[in-house]
Amino acid sequence: MKPTAVDQNYYSVYQTFKAYKEPELKKKHIKYYDRHFWFPTETKPDISVLEIGCIGHFLRYLHFKGVAQITGVDRDPALENFIHPDVKAHFVVAEIFDYLDFLPSDNLFDRIVMFDVLEHFDRRDGKRLLQRLAQTLKKNGCIVAQVPNMSSPWGSQ
Repeated sequence: MKPTAVDQNYYSVYQTFKAYKEPELKKKHIKYYDRHFWFPTETKPDISVLEIGCIGHFLRYLHFKGVAQITGVDRDPALENFIHPDVKAHFVVAEIFDYLDFLPSDNLFDRIVMFDVLEHFDRRDGKRLLQRLAQTLKKNGCIVAQVPNMSSPWGSQ
């Protein structure tokens, strides 16, 4: 699950233009996640959630909502310095396919969330990812994927 030399070079450059900071959870964020995740997916605190492409913000939201079984996975090791202490134990630095390969077969999730992540995979790997994620869902579980709206004025940023 260690990043390759290419990944390490990419992330050393990536950090020069990506300004990470510890996420602050505000009322507007709670409203947003309630409206776009909690209510539509009928989520309750007793479920398990996997977030792919985790920067810590959504994990803090889940913690705030009382969800105890949370896991956030991101491949950028720099994020470890910015994950809030309340959820740091639930954060894993790994390439997602490596993480899923080492996940015990009985470790299934009720919800899998990807906010602005799926577009980073080419068509073949995106399909492979979704197929692999479907194998890690509990019965009646769901995958929530948000992708950029390219017709938005901010879609190409």
